[in-house]
Amino acid sequence: MSPLTIEDQIIDYLNDEMSSSERTEFELLMQNDEKLRSSVSQYSQILKEVDVSPQSAPSAALQKNFDRFINSYAAGLNEGPQISQSPKTFNLMGRGFQQAAIFIIILGVGLLIGLNIKSGEIIDQYAHQQDIMMDLLKAKSTSHRVRAVNMSHQMQDKSDDIINVLLQTAKEDESPHVRLAALDALSPYKELTNVKRVIMHAASQDDDASVQIAAIQLLKQMDHQDAIQTFDHIIQDRNALNFVKDEAYSGKIHLVQNTY
Repeated sequence: MSPLTIEDQIIDYLNDEMSSSERTEFELLMQNDEKLRSSVSQYSQILKEVDVSPQSAPSAALQKNFDRFINSYAAGLNEGPQISQSPKTFNLMGRGFQQAAIFIIILGVGLLIGLNIKSGEIIDQYAHQQDIMMDLLKAKSTSHRVRAVNMSHQMQDKSDDIINVLLQTAKEDESPHVRLAALDALSPYKELTNVKRVIMHAASQDDDASVQIAAIQLLKQMDHQDAIQTFDHIIQDRNALNFVKDEAYSGKIHLVQNTY
């Protein structure tokens, strides 16, 4: 059983997300495994610390993106891609944050205990986080890739490598949830040429309407002629959904009023 699978089982157990039979089986495992009991105790303490830490709300772009997407469906503006609304799907972000926080803290504790650290030696924690993030982005699980993207929020000064992998993720990941998370992580860097190019691509070319609207919201924050050209492309696109066109038109009006 891989460490990630063990980690997922511990999280499920502590969050009371196991079935009755799974919980019974896991508790039997704990009775016979002192190391597992110790890990569960450590994870429990860390989860308590995560739960009492300040909650970070979604960015305005992501919040408005989802609100408008849901409202558009309710109003019957157009027929768009279906988005799963199961509790598991909407719990990915929160779960990803919990798992990322636990994985990083446990890794840090393990390194401090397991290595002979000379007095005054500096541990490059940023490098460890970056390595973990890169590994998780290769995972098949959507929740693990979302967790990897969320880890980038903890890196105040993102390296070019991190920004580049976020750009690739925002453009190429197969899951719209992961692409949305990547766009949100890139939002502080939206004025960079390569970031702006990917945001414009997402707004006009992404095959998921929720990703398009999130990108349009980011473009509305830019006072740039290229953004207006992107809005024009969406407005004139016969295949674009009506409420996406409406959002692009609103973005164009906003930029024109603030630019001229």
